[in-house]
Amino acid sequence: MPDLLSDLMSTSASTWRDSALDPPVLPPELTTPPSDTSPSGRIRALRARHTLRRERAEKVYADSRSPARGWSVADERAVVRFVAQMIRRRGWSFSALVVLNALAAATALVVPRLLGELIDRVTEPGPAANLGSLAMLIVAVVAAQAASTFAGQLTSTLFGQNLLA
Repeated sequence: MPDLLSDLMSTSASTWRDSALDPPVLPPELTTPPSDTSPSGRIRALRARHTLRRERAEKVYADSRSPARGWSVADERAVVRFVAQMIRRRGWSFSALVVLNALAAATALVVPRLLGELIDRVTEPGPAANLGSLAMLIVAVVAAQAASTFAGQLTSTLFGQNLLA
């Protein structure tokens, strides 16, 4: 069994190329710069490598934006127009999304303040006053936060699905 595994592993690299004579994927200019030159020669080689990498990246990007070679990709203006149109068509959904998420954020800011008030009341000298009502208020605010977070997430999901559809 180990011989079979080593035979498979020794030949697995050959499946990546059609033949051993294929040129490497990267040109030699993109590999490590020469280390046997002067510092200025090394800097020139690094700059040339950077320029070549930038040119290749720009070509790949341009090819990816071309419908003939890549997926059709909308430009920024078309995306902004589409999202604005979507917000106009589904204004109530977008408004609910913003309001519910803002409400969830606001209630999340109230909870630490109420907990601080509860701690202040407990640590005061003498008998603690109205702890039950404050505790119930904290529970109510946490429940409101959970409900508004859930509703905000639900409207965000529905709006996002409509946007992607």
